[in-house]
Amino acid sequence: MTKFVAPDKGVKETVIGGRSYYADGKTGLYEVNNPAHKKYIDYLESRAIDPRCFPFLVTPADSGRNANRIVVPFTFNNKIVGHTSRYLDDRLPKYINEQQPGYLFGYDLQKKDWEICILVEGIFDALSINGCALGHNTISVEQAELLSQLNKRIIFIVFITIEYQFNFKEWIVWM
Repeated sequence: MTKFVAPDKGVKETVIGGRSYYADGKTGLYEVNNPAHKKYIDYLESRAIDPRCFPFLVTPADSGRNANRIVVPFTFNNKIVGHTSRYLDDRLPKYINEQQPGYLFGYDLQKKDWEICILVEGIFDALSINGCALGHNTISVEQAELLSQLNKRIIFIVFITIEYQFNFKEWIVWM
């Protein structure tokens, strides 16, 4: 079994729904009624994500490289184990990830009474359908182990564009 350890960043811990979230003075949980957070909420809604379904962090008071982003905390066993930052402007890369190898986004968000787990590549795609995400276009042994531990039927949805190819051989082996 893969084990994850919460980062020790020396920042304030907030517990929501049994999960620990961390924020410093410039990054904080989004607030629906805060006008400075409107662009973040608009972005989430444009991706068919209910902003109330997950404790997103936003950076309206930050500057430089950390400004203008939505931060999605990665959790495992109700502890923060990493995050992804999605920048809302034109800078590249659009996403910056901090995660441990073998991490499967959404693993601990799956409900016991659900019979199916929908698996996708992207974090925001997973959030829009209450699924799991690999975070890239291949699956690791650790991710396959975690999926099997869910004891659910796994449906993998592939989003393909012409310039992006998936390695289907790996999927066929374990599906």
